[in-house]
Amino acid sequence: DSNGSGKSTLAMSTLWALSGSLDPRPMQDSKVVDIIHDSSKEAIVSVMGKVNSIPFEVIRTKKKNKSGLTFIFNGNDCSKQAVKDTQNSIEESLGVSSAILARTIFNGQHALNG
Repeated sequence: DSNGSGKSTLAMSTLWALSGSLDPRPMQDSKVVDIIHDSSKEAIVSVMGKVNSIPFEVIRTKKKNKSGLTFIFNGNDCSKQAVKDTQNSIEESLGVSSAILARTIFNGQHALNG
C-alpha cells in the first residue's frame, strides 16, 4: 500500500546520492523513474553521515545534460574530475559497493512498508 508520503522517494534519493543508481523497479507506466521532475531544471541530493566516527557528505546533481558529484570525507574534498572516479572514492572510503547499498536500501525500505 502507498499513502504518498514519500518513503520511497527518501530511500531512492539516498540510493541515488550514494551510488548513482536509480530504482530499477518499473513504474505503473513501465518506465523507470527519472531523476529530474518534469517541472524542474535540476535535481540535487545531499547525504551527510559518519562512518567509524568520520564525517562525510555526498552531493549528487543532475541537470538535463550534466551530472556532478562532490564527496567530502573527514573535512577533505575527495572529489575527482570524473564522476566515475569520485564514485570509486566514495565506495572505497565508505567501505561498501553500490550493489550492496542498493540491496540494503531496498530491503530496509520494504521492511518499513510492513
